[in-house]
Amino acid sequence: MGPDQKEFPIRNHARRYGDIACVASITGAQIMLAARGTSAVMIGLLGTAMGVSTLVGSLLANKLVDIIPTVC
Repeated sequence: MGPDQKEFPIRNHARRYGDIACVASITGAQIMLAARGTSAVMIGLLGTAMGVSTLVGSLLANKLVDIIPTVC
């Protein structure tokens, strides 16, 4: 276990479950659109947009946590 896991076990669990929820929402949206007969191009664009926004959000989250005090 790294030092981050020893000091902040709650934060690590929240991060893990947040990742699962993010992937589940993206997959669920894609399955729903496929079931409705949406074209594969639109589903691919949606997946790309959601992936990029997730990546940008994760990069901004580090800076946001540094600025805003959090309590674990």
